[in-house]
Amino acid sequence: MTSTTMRRKMRRKKKPWTHPPNRIAEWREAKGLTQFQLAALLKPKPTTGVHISRLETGIRGLSHRMMVRIAKALDIYPSDLLPTGQVRPADDTLDESLHDLAKRITLNAGFPYTDPRTRKTTRPGTLEPHQRLRAARIKAGYASATAAAQAMGVRPSTYMGHENGTTPYTRQVLRYATAFHCSTDYLLKGKL
Repeated sequence: MTSTTMRRKMRRKKKPWTHPPNRIAEWREAKGLTQFQLAALLKPKPTTGVHISRLETGIRGLSHRMMVRIAKALDIYPSDLLPTGQVRPADDTLDESLHDLAKRITLNAGFPYTDPRTRKTTRPGTLEPHQRLRAARIKAGYASATAAAQAMGVRPSTYMGHENGTTPYTRQVLRYATAFHCSTDYLLKGKL
């Protein structure tokens, strides 16, 4: 073999699996479908069986839209396409953002979401504490997070972290409840 032929063969090596695992193949087989049949069921426009194969093997990443399209075609929840501890041991290596993404997609589609790590179920319409804080601010008449922070004498970056959900706000909950004319129970637990 010449060195040129060797270089070509080396370039053709398959790339290692780089995308998080999914359960498309497991659900597809449980429904008795081939890759090509599943591809034809996808709405609004069908795709190819090769594309489904690449998604199943991890050669291609599973996008948000494709996750929802496949879940609708298989008549399952989008979160069912994510691995669970019982299915694959690689679940503990799954990125946190992928779980958060699946939660948002599932809830926005109107389905309840069960986190595979904690087994906690979130129902659509149930707001997280940081989302309740934002809703209370808007209801109180503050157009922006910065305006609310300045009116309360809180650093805007601190308040924005609380409203974005990156930092908990349990120590400032009384201040926020007073400023936004709501109860601390609403801000922390969602109770009116």
